[in-house]
Amino acid sequence: MTKTFYSVLVNSLVAALTNTFVWFAVTFWVYLQTQSVMATSVMAGVYLITTAGSGFFLGSLVDRYPKKQFCCFQAAALWDYLSLPTWSSFQQNQWFLRMHPASRFGR
Repeated sequence: MTKTFYSVLVNSLVAALTNTFVWFAVTFWVYLQTQSVMATSVMAGVYLITTAGSGFFLGSLVDRYPKKQFCCFQAAALWDYLSLPTWSSFQQNQWFLRMHPASRFGR
């Protein structure tokens, strides 16, 4: 086995482990907020269906296009997707802090 294979294998393992921890944390947080097992069950079902459904679609895209080109496009799309809500949240927090200056100090 080559060094590249092992680095991809470790990267996939870390990504899968991180994804599992994040979903567990979100599900646990929803349970703490709602005290509803039904809400956590719905979340688990949505996660399962989304993961299973997107696997076929994304797998076909990876097989259809050159790997490096697709991975670069996917990384750029993910960056845009994740940065927009963060920027929007930052703008809202700036507006809130201007309107409520005492909230900066926990009062």
